[in-house]
Amino acid sequence: MSNANSLPYFAPAFRIKVGGQVLEPAQEKSVAELTVTHELGTSDHFSVVFTSPYPELPWTHGKDAALFKPGVGVTIEMGYVDDTKLLLSGEVTGLTASFPPDGASTLRVDGHSRLHRLDGPRRTRTFQEVTDSEIVDKVAQQAGLSSKTDTTQLKYPYVIQNNQTDLEFLRERADGIDFELLVEDRTLVFRKSQASSSKSISLKWGESLRRFQPTMNSLRPVTEVTVRGYDPKTKKEIVGRAAAGDEETTMGQRSGAKLVDAAFGSRAEMVVDRLPMSKAEAEARAKAIFNQRMMELITGDGVSIGDPALRAGAVVEIAGLGSNFSGLYYIVRSTHSIGPGGYETGFSVRKNAIS
Repeated sequence: MSNANSLPYFAPAFRIKVGGQVLEPAQEKSVAELTVTHELGTSDHFSVVFTSPYPELPWTHGKDAALFKPGVGVTIEMGYVDDTKLLLSGEVTGLTASFPPDGASTLRVDGHSRLHRLDGPRRTRTFQEVTDSEIVDKVAQQAGLSSKTDTTQLKYPYVIQNNQTDLEFLRERADGIDFELLVEDRTLVFRKSQASSSKSISLKWGESLRRFQPTMNSLRPVTEVTVRGYDPKTKKEIVGRAAAGDEETTMGQRSGAKLVDAAFGSRAEMVVDRLPMSKAEAEARAKAIFNQRMMELITGDGVSIGDPALRAGAVVEIAGLGSNFSGLYYIVRSTHSIGPGGYETGFSVRKNAIS
């Protein structure tokens, strides 16, 4: 686990490889800003701004002109001197240059993780007698990616991808069972929500945590979720339910379902947005919705001294905010930035429980 207070904040550092080669010293010195963003369910992305004191940008002429061609691989590490960590492995997807009448010229290089390769043409196709993990394996292979999946057991007799991009389709499959979708280098990862993981970093208000704005909304959690469908073969109703006790985690505190029940009494929700084909599917869908609603009890945005351990999919402990807002949070978005002001990390978090 990272302890933010132990990092050598006085010496932020980064390391960029383009096409497998580390930037030359002169190229590295021309980096004015560097940003890496992770967000669950979307393609991670990066932005590097190069500046030149000369009217002519070296990046547009000679050998450097082809350095950032679309599709070239880029890896970015950030951290502190002698202690940088890999934050993103992706590829260049865009360039923006600025040639002002006076002052420095700049070139911004934008790129994404290879998850963007799934955001292509819309497709309509069917899958038969498959699990979600088997669907992910097949789609990954077709996109030229390897796959790393948490095996799912529920087999569907029939699944349709209805005028959706592969990314939209797989996000829908993940959402239905409370899974996460991301790409690490060239591997498509399909995994259970990591909200029940152990904390990877601790932050304290007034120390490593520079600012934080949490919001509690007790109207979002529910005490019970019911998913209903109909089996045309048996001509019987299909019902799946989830309630208190079905939480994947309570983050060491009292869950939102129990908080809501104590404050307002029972608050149930019925869902028929995607008709299940079996009781097992209905129960899995109900449990996913229940846990997703729980995780909206407390949401927040903050900024800390830069730390590579603060990234989407990690659990952070936040201290110094009193009993309502201190405790464990799940990071759903993180933005790492190195610029004139040093290295800082912005993040968005969620929490499903309270003391």
